[in-house]
Formats: sequence, structure tokens, C-alpha cells
Amino acid sequence: MGTDLGNMIRVFRESKDLSRKEFCKVVGISTSGLAYYEKGDREPSGKVLHKIREGFSLPNTFFTKESEGDIKGEQSMNTQLYEDHIKLQKREISRLETDIDQLQATLEKLDKKEPEEHVWNELNFHFMADVELHWDAFGLNIGRTITNVTNIEKQSEILGYSTSKLEQLWDVGVKHRTMDDHPINSILHPETIENINKIAMSLPAMFEMVKKIVGNYYIPSKLLYECKDGSFIGGISYNKIIWSEKKVRSKVEYIIETDFNQ
Repeated sequence: MGTDLGNMIRVFRESKDLSRKEFCKVVGISTSGLAYYEKGDREPSGKVLHKIREGFSLPNTFFTKESEGDIKGEQSMNTQLYEDHIKLQKREISRLETDIDQLQATLEKLDKKEPEEHVWNELNFHFMADVELHWDAFGLNIGRTITNVTNIEKQSEILGYSTSKLEQLWDVGVKHRTMDDHPINSILHPETIENINKIAMSLPAMFEMVKKIVGNYYIPSKLLYECKDGSFIGGISYNKIIWSEKKVRSKVEYIIETDFNQ
């Protein structure tokens, strides 16, 4: 039942031409929660359905079996077509994850000592992001400020969002007190958000151990971005941890067939 409701919610959202972030702003739920509902990983509660109906002034019968046809009609989409689309998406995500694993394995085979900086300087990437990290005395509440992002135009070309939308999502220069409240999360797959949070949570303790050591540390991580059309594109982030400044500089490469010189 959760999958049926999730499909209906997604079809309704797309019929309104709303991104997940825009939809959640109207309804008052989290974007990560919406992603779980739409993918069928979690069933929306009655409270969540009530918030959606209330947010869009829908009747109480909306998101029931009887209303399913009406919802589909708004987007001219039948269930079989949608399910086929989901299957294709899952296969594509699986393929992208395999590609990312291969890239990560290649990176991990590199010598981790003196050549690291040289390898970092030679990496191909589509854009770079600089992040300042901040945490409380216990290292429990970790936040971030994205201080710089390059090549917004290329990101727009690949992901399908306008440059102004991406600038809004990156929210450069604004301090966010937690990792979860940054707007860029709205176009990241829940598994990517979870992976980023795991890395972030490990940094305060690592910083205390190595802050007196000269040199930087390098961590690769997987990424899955949601494009404007609802499809996903994989990527890998090569993260350079600058201990002396509590900063992370990331070079991000999308997993696509492209020419970096274009």
C-alpha cells in the first residue's frame, strides 16, 4: 500500500510541476521523508496525508483508491507506465553505483602518501565546492557553510535546473547549524545525504587526533543527484580535508559520457 500511495503522491506533485522542496514547503514535511514515500521505502502516515490534503485544499477522499484515476488523469500517466519507469530508474541507479564503485576502487589503489596532492591536482572534475565545518564542544551538532561553488553553468546543463535555482540551492555564504537543514539536500538521494552525514560525524574526533599533523587528508564519497526531470545521475566527490582550517574542498565528477574540455 505504501508503494501505491507513494506513486499517487509523486504523480500529484508532478502534475503541479513542483520540485520536492517546493512541495514540502507547501505541505510542511521533510524532503527526505517525501523521497522515501515516493520510492515506496516508507508508507506515509495518516497525519502526512492530512497535511498534503490541507496544504492543497483537497477533499478527504483524495489519496484513496477511488481518487487514483483522477490523480493519474492530471498527468495523463497510467500505473503500468509509471512502474516501468521506476524499474528503469532502479536499473540505472544500480549501474551508476557500479561505476562509482569502480572509480572509488581506482582512487583507493593510488599511493596514499606523498603523491596524494599530485593526484588531487590532476583529477578531472565538473565543479568544485569549498565547505567550512563547525561543531559544538562535544562534536555532536555539526553544521556547514558552503563558501564557494564553481561551474554553475555546467551543473545546470547536466542536472537541468536553472543557474538561479542552483545558486539558491547551494546557498553560498550562509551558515547552516546542522547538516540536514541545507537546501542542497533537496536534490540529493537519501542514501547520499546519509553517507555525507556519516563522514561529517567522523571529522570532529579525527580532527582532535590529527590537528597537529602537517598535511591534508583525502576521502572519496559516492553521490546521487536528482535531476529536474526526476531522473538520477551519479557522481563521485573527491574530498580534501584541510585540518588546519576545518575546511573541505571537494572536486565533483558526474558519471556521464562527456568531454571535460567542452
